[in-house]
Formats: sequence, C-alpha cells, structure tokens
Amino acid sequence: MLRRLNGHLKWKLFYRITFVSIIPIVVFGFFLYRYLQDQTNDKYNDYTQRLVQQITSNLDSNMQELDKIITPVYYSDELTDLLMGTGKFDYFSNYKLLTGVFYNSIYSRNSIYDLELFNLQGDRVIAVNGSLTTGKEAEEEWFRDTLAQKGERHIFLERVAREGREDFVVSMSRAIYDLNAFTIIGVIRVNENQREIKQNLLDVQMDYDSDVAVLTDGGELVYSSNSELVDSRSLDGLMEDVAGATGSVSDNRAMLNGSPYLLAMRESPYSGFKVVLLTPESEVLKESDRVKNYFSYFLVIYLLTTLGIALGLAHHISKPIVQIRGKMKSVEQENFDVRAEVRGTDEIAQLSKGFNQMVKQIDSLIHEKYAMKLHKREAELKVLQNQINPHFLNNSLSSIIGLLQSGEAPQSGANDAAIRMIASLSHIFRYNLDTHEQTVRLADELGNAKHYLALQQIRFDDRLDCRFEIEEGCLDCEALKMSLQPLIENAIIHGVEPKRGTGEVLIYARKRDNFLIVGIADNGAGMAEERLAEINELLQTGAEEQRSLADREAGVFNVNARVQLLYGDEYGLSLRSNEETGEGVVAELQLPFKPSRSVSASPTRQH
Repeated sequence: MLRRLNGHLKWKLFYRITFVSIIPIVVFGFFLYRYLQDQTNDKYNDYTQRLVQQITSNLDSNMQELDKIITPVYYSDELTDLLMGTGKFDYFSNYKLLTGVFYNSIYSRNSIYDLELFNLQGDRVIAVNGSLTTGKEAEEEWFRDTLAQKGERHIFLERVAREGREDFVVSMSRAIYDLNAFTIIGVIRVNENQREIKQNLLDVQMDYDSDVAVLTDGGELVYSSNSELVDSRSLDGLMEDVAGATGSVSDNRAMLNGSPYLLAMRESPYSGFKVVLLTPESEVLKESDRVKNYFSYFLVIYLLTTLGIALGLAHHISKPIVQIRGKMKSVEQENFDVRAEVRGTDEIAQLSKGFNQMVKQIDSLIHEKYAMKLHKREAELKVLQNQINPHFLNNSLSSIIGLLQSGEAPQSGANDAAIRMIASLSHIFRYNLDTHEQTVRLADELGNAKHYLALQQIRFDDRLDCRFEIEEGCLDCEALKMSLQPLIENAIIHGVEPKRGTGEVLIYARKRDNFLIVGIADNGAGMAEERLAEINELLQTGAEEQRSLADREAGVFNVNARVQLLYGDEYGLSLRSNEETGEGVVAELQLPFKPSRSVSASPTRQH
C-alpha cells in the first residue's frame, strides 16, 4: 500500500514538503530545549548557592549573638573572684552583680533558656532562667569537650525536659581563663531553644519546594523542616551523601523515602554546622517539563499545520497533473474526445494546452486514417465478392449448356434438369442482389447453400449426398454472406469429384464458447497432412498473402480473407482431416457468436 502511495506525485510532493518543513523546526526545538534545560539548571544552581549561603549566614549571625551574650561576662573581675574564691570582693555582691549582668544579657532574647556558670569541678555557680543540670557537670561529655577547646567556642545539641515537654537546645560553651595565671578556672554556657534556629531558617525565600536540614559537625540533627523525610534513621545515609561535599556548595543526588532528591550543602565557617538543602528532582525538572510540554504542544500544532499545508499544496500542484494523466489514460483507451481543463499561465497550464492540441491532432489523423482504411476494406470486400460471381456463373452456365447439348430426348429429363438448374441459379443471384449488407442470418446463408447443392446434385447425376446438422440457436446468428458456397464448391471439386462412387457433404453449425463454428466436411480423396499444414499456415499469414494465392485456392483463401477483413485476425478458416470418416477434409469457419441484425433475404420465395 505504501509503495503504491509513493508512486503518486501528490504523495511524493507531500513527503518532501513535510520533510523540508519539519526537519528545521525539530533541529531548532532540540537546541532550544537543551538551552532552556541548561538555563533551568543554572537557575537552580544559583538558587541553591543563594539559599544555603543565606541560611548559613543566618545561623552564623545567631551563633554570633550567643557569643556576644557570654563575651562581656568572660572578662569580668567579679567572675574571676567568684570562681577562684579569692575573697577580694564580697561573694554575695559578686553573685548579685553577675546575676544582673546575666539577666541583662538575655533580657531581649526570649529564645534563651538560661545562662550558666560552672566552676572547674563542674558545680554550677550561677544560673539564669532555669536549671538544666542534674549533677556534677564535670562528668558530662560536653564539659570535657569544652575544656579541651581551651577557650574556643564549643557548640553542641542538648535534649532537655521543661514544663512537661522535651525540647532540643543549641548550647554554646567556653572555658574561662584566669588572665593573670592563664589557667582554666571555670566554664560558661548559654542555651538557646531550637525553635530560634527554625525561625531564622524560615526567614528566607524559597523558589522551589525544598526542605532544609541543619547538622552539627558531629552529624547530629539540629533542625529539619521535614521530619518524615529526614529523621535519625536516615541521618547516617544523608551524611554519607554529603560527606565528600564539605567546604562549599555541592550538588549530589540521594534517594530519600524512595524518591530522588538533589542535595546542596554548605558548612558554616563560624559554627561548623552543615546546612543541607534537599529539593525533589521532580521539582527541579518541573520547569523543564513545562517547557517540554509547551514545546510538544507547539510541535504537534506545527506538525498538524504543516501536514495540512503540505497536503493542500501537494494537492494543488498535483491536481492538474493528475487530471492530465487521467485524460491520457482515456486517450490510451482510444477516447479522443477528452480535453484537459487547466486554467492559468504557468507551465502546467501550458502543458495542458499542448496536450489538448496533441489529442486534437491525433483524433484528426486517426479519423482520416480510419476513413481511408474503411474505404479500402469496403473496396477489398467488393473485389473479393465480385471474384465469386464470375467464377460460379461460369461453372453453372457450363453445366447448363452441357445438359442442353447432350442430345438426349426431351423425355430423358435433361431439359427439366436444366430448368431446375436455371431456377436455382436465379435464386442464388437474387439472394446475392437482395441486400447490400456484408452479413446475413445463418439461415439465409444455408438456404443459398441448398440451392447451390441442388445445382451440383443435378450436375453429378445424384452421385452427391448432402446432409445438414444445425444446433438450436444457430440459425439466427450472423454469418458472412456468400461464405459457404465457395467452401462447398471446394469440397465437391477437390473431394467428391475425384472420388469413385457416391460422395457425401456434411454441413454443420455449432456453438463453441463465444464462437459460431460452421463446418463443411466431405468424404472425398482427402489431402496430405503436410499440405493441410501448409494451407493452414498460409491462412494465418494475413490478407495480403492470401489474396496473392486467390487464383490457386479461390474458395478457401477468398472466404478467409473476407472474414478477417470484416471481423479481425481472431476469426477465419482452418482445414483438417475428417477423423470421423477417416477420409476427406473438414473446413471449419470460425465466426463471432452473435445474433444477426439483417432481415431475412428469403432466398426461396417465388417470382
């Protein structure tokens, strides 16, 4: 089916126009999509850098505020006296003074749980806003880690229970030094509610539906905006994903709860906290998918529009050519009345005008040639038909003269035989003159043959036996006028006459497929198979060769030439041996089986 479509000009034009129109937009769309995808990735990278930097800056600012709370107290002489117990100042005065300083430091920050002062043995000396200790703090890990920092900040996460609920606090602690002896004399710690960190983190603008997690440098979860996504069970895996990305922003991929996420991480240089940004990959690709969908819609609309335009353009270009091709097919079927109707001044219109002129000239030439051929055929038929009459007339008159000159007495019947011959001869000539048509009913042609056989039976003195076998439906068929008489004459002269004893002539008519077969069979001397083959070959060579042999085989070749001139080379005469009797020859005439349009010539009517 596709191969048949490819053979049409319309579809060839359609394919080429579509191909030329679609390829550029597909190439352009591919590069445009790649460009937009790169733009989306760049936008996301800028977003992650800005966001984690902002969150890290917020965290650092918060930690710096905590550091500002403990720094003023750190350099107080009263603090040193209170921790050392030197007695330079009154203990209660120092305690009261430091407590006031502690209150003033945390007064404006509701997120501060408390501010605590511990001596070197881990005993709490001062506490503002509550108590987080449960015993000797010197035994706690945070205390030992703080001392190990030797005055540097130590930031850690602490779980506390207060007012019936459990909270996390972010603690900052520092070891206190005796500046004179430069020895550690105690530890100061400030504790901030974890919700403060959340508040600081929320003060950012997110372009994507991202989640934020804050981890300590030890891997403890300080904050998570999505506890279902990041919890204690997934911390180990999350830390493994960001382990190689310390120090700067890094894009990695991780599977969380069965979904792919993009990770961006920055480590705070001040607090050491790791800020991890988790964005669903589908969220990042949403914009790319949107662009892809827009482009897909555009491509579909463009494709349908292009197909419609290409089909219409191909149809417009090919329609006049297809019309001319259809007219040419009609011309191929010998219909020269067609004309191509293509308007305009373009090349196709000029081709249409040239085609019309060509068909008109061909039609004129064919009509002229056909008229010449028709006149020639009519003249040839007249010549062949006229060749029969003198030949037959000569034989018949010779027989009548022979009867009249026999010298027998009138009572012998010679005169009656001569009269019957003249009557039959009259019927035959009247049959030949009654119509100007070339064809008659087979019944009329058989009637004429009976008159001819009557002449021959008188001539052969009853030594000739004649039979007719005509199938039903054949009598009204069309037959060539004066076609049987020459064949019967040939059978009698070359078959019956040389034979001793009674000769027999059988005339039959049968239907075979779409042909009418009329045969004349005799039981005469017959003919050699080589001679039969030679004659049959000559019968098939054409009218010109047959006409040149008409003098030798007037009956056979004359009839065959007339049949082929009238009906075509498919029809004609053939000879074969008479297989039924084993002697003689059968001449079969093949004609088209069709009803005759001629009115009966009535060859038997009396005048």
